[in-house]
Amino acid sequence: SNLFAVQSLRQLSKLYEQLKGDNEFAAICANFAQEVEDAIQQFGIVEHPVHGRIYAYEVDGFGNALFMDDANVPSLLSLPYLGFVDADNPTYKRTRALLLDEESNPWYRLRRSIACSLAVRVCAGFAL
Repeated sequence: SNLFAVQSLRQLSKLYEQLKGDNEFAAICANFAQEVEDAIQQFGIVEHPVHGRIYAYEVDGFGNALFMDDANVPSLLSLPYLGFVDADNPTYKRTRALLLDEESNPWYRLRRSIACSLAVRVCAGFAL
Protein backbone atom coordinates (compact mmCIF):
# COMPACT_ATOMS: atom_id res chain seq x y z
CA SER A 1 0.00 0.00 0.00
CA ASN A 2 2.97 2.35 0.45
CA LEU A 3 3.87 1.84 -3.20
CA PHE A 4 0.28 2.67 -4.14
CA ALA A 5 0.45 5.75 -1.90
CA VAL A 6 3.52 6.96 -3.81
CA GLN A 7 1.67 6.76 -7.12
CA SER A 8 -1.47 8.35 -5.66
CA LEU A 9 0.53 11.24 -4.18
CA ARG A 10 2.24 11.82 -7.52
CA GLN A 11 -1.10 11.87 -9.30
CA LEU A 12 -2.51 14.23 -6.68
CA SER A 13 0.49 16.49 -7.14
CA LYS A 14 -0.13 16.70 -10.89
CA LEU A 15 -3.83 17.40 -10.38
CA TYR A 16 -3.19 20.24 -7.96
CA GLU A 17 -0.46 21.72 -10.13
CA GLN A 18 -2.24 21.46 -13.50
CA LEU A 19 -5.90 21.86 -12.58
CA LYS A 20 -5.90 23.95 -9.42
CA GLY A 21 -2.68 25.88 -9.90
CA ASP A 22 -1.72 25.14 -6.29
CA ASN A 23 2.00 24.62 -6.71
CA GLU A 24 2.63 24.69 -2.96
CA PHE A 25 0.36 21.74 -2.19
CA ALA A 26 1.55 19.96 -5.35
CA ALA A 27 5.13 20.24 -4.08
CA ILE A 28 4.13 18.90 -0.65
CA CYS A 29 2.54 15.84 -2.31
CA ALA A 30 5.52 15.29 -4.63
CA ASN A 31 8.02 15.63 -1.76
CA PHE A 32 6.09 13.21 0.44
CA ALA A 33 5.84 10.72 -2.44
CA GLN A 34 9.61 10.90 -2.89
CA GLU A 35 10.19 10.47 0.85
CA VAL A 36 8.02 7.33 0.92
CA GLU A 37 9.67 5.95 -2.23
CA ASP A 38 13.13 6.53 -0.74
CA ALA A 39 12.08 4.63 2.40
CA ILE A 40 10.74 1.76 0.27
CA GLN A 41 14.01 1.59 -1.65
CA GLN A 42 16.02 1.63 1.58
CA PHE A 43 13.91 -0.63 3.81
CA GLY A 44 11.30 -2.37 1.63
CA ILE A 45 13.66 -4.17 -0.71
CA VAL A 46 15.16 -7.06 1.22
CA GLU A 47 17.26 -10.14 0.61
CA HIS A 48 15.29 -13.36 0.17
CA PRO A 49 17.32 -16.55 0.67
CA VAL A 50 16.23 -18.07 -2.66
CA HIS A 51 15.10 -15.20 -4.90
CA GLY A 52 17.59 -12.48 -3.97
CA ARG A 53 16.62 -8.82 -3.50
CA ILE A 54 12.85 -8.47 -3.72
CA TYR A 55 10.07 -6.17 -2.56
CA ALA A 56 8.83 -7.32 0.84
CA TYR A 57 5.11 -7.28 1.48
CA GLU A 58 5.78 -5.89 4.92
CA VAL A 59 8.76 -4.91 7.07
CA ASP A 60 8.67 -4.15 10.78
CA GLY A 61 11.65 -1.87 11.38
CA PHE A 62 13.50 -4.57 13.32
CA GLY A 63 14.97 -6.32 10.27
CA ASN A 64 12.06 -8.74 9.78
CA ALA A 65 10.14 -9.03 6.52
CA LEU A 66 6.99 -10.81 5.38
CA PHE A 67 7.10 -12.47 1.96
CA MET A 68 3.59 -12.74 0.54
CA ASP A 69 1.14 -10.66 -1.47
CA ASP A 70 -2.39 -9.37 -1.34
CA ALA A 71 -5.00 -10.89 -3.63
CA ASN A 72 -6.29 -7.45 -4.65
CA VAL A 73 -4.87 -4.24 -6.08
CA PRO A 74 -2.72 -2.70 -4.72
CA SER A 75 -0.42 -5.69 -4.57
CA LEU A 76 3.16 -6.48 -5.38
CA LEU A 77 2.13 -8.29 -8.55
CA SER A 78 0.25 -5.17 -9.69
CA LEU A 79 3.24 -2.80 -9.45
CA PRO A 80 3.62 -2.43 -13.25
CA TYR A 81 -0.16 -1.92 -13.60
CA LEU A 82 0.01 0.83 -10.99
CA GLY A 83 2.92 2.44 -12.84
CA PHE A 84 5.42 2.09 -10.01
CA VAL A 85 7.87 -0.12 -11.93
CA ASP A 86 8.28 -1.50 -15.42
CA ALA A 87 7.43 -5.18 -15.83
CA ASP A 88 11.06 -5.86 -16.78
CA ASN A 89 12.45 -4.27 -13.60
CA PRO A 90 14.85 -6.86 -12.09
CA THR A 91 13.60 -6.41 -8.52
CA TYR A 92 10.00 -6.76 -9.69
CA LYS A 93 10.84 -9.86 -11.74
CA ARG A 94 12.47 -11.53 -8.72
CA THR A 95 9.49 -10.55 -6.54
CA ARG A 96 7.07 -11.96 -9.11
CA ALA A 97 9.08 -15.18 -9.30
CA LEU A 98 8.79 -15.60 -5.53
CA LEU A 99 5.07 -14.88 -5.46
CA LEU A 100 4.30 -17.38 -8.21
CA ASP A 101 6.64 -20.07 -6.85
CA GLU A 102 4.75 -22.95 -5.24
CA GLU A 103 7.83 -23.97 -3.23
CA SER A 104 8.60 -20.53 -1.79
CA ASN A 105 5.07 -19.20 -1.39
CA PRO A 106 2.73 -21.43 0.62
CA TRP A 107 -0.24 -19.10 -0.07
CA TYR A 108 0.11 -19.71 -3.81
CA ARG A 109 -0.07 -23.46 -3.26
CA LEU A 110 -2.96 -23.06 -0.82
CA ARG A 111 -4.88 -20.95 -3.34
CA ARG A 112 -4.58 -23.74 -5.91
CA SER A 113 -5.73 -26.32 -3.34
CA ILE A 114 -8.75 -24.23 -2.38
CA ALA A 115 -9.67 -23.67 -6.03
CA CYS A 116 -9.46 -27.40 -6.75
CA SER A 117 -11.48 -28.21 -3.64
CA LEU A 118 -14.22 -25.74 -4.60
CA ALA A 119 -14.31 -27.05 -8.17
CA VAL A 120 -14.80 -30.61 -6.91
CA ARG A 121 -17.63 -29.51 -4.60
CA VAL A 122 -19.40 -27.56 -7.33
CA CYS A 123 -19.02 -30.46 -9.81
CA ALA A 124 -20.37 -32.85 -7.19
CA GLY A 125 -23.44 -30.69 -6.66
CA PHE A 126 -22.35 -29.19 -3.36
CA ALA A 127 -22.27 -25.56 -4.43
CA LEU A 128 -21.62 -23.18 -1.58
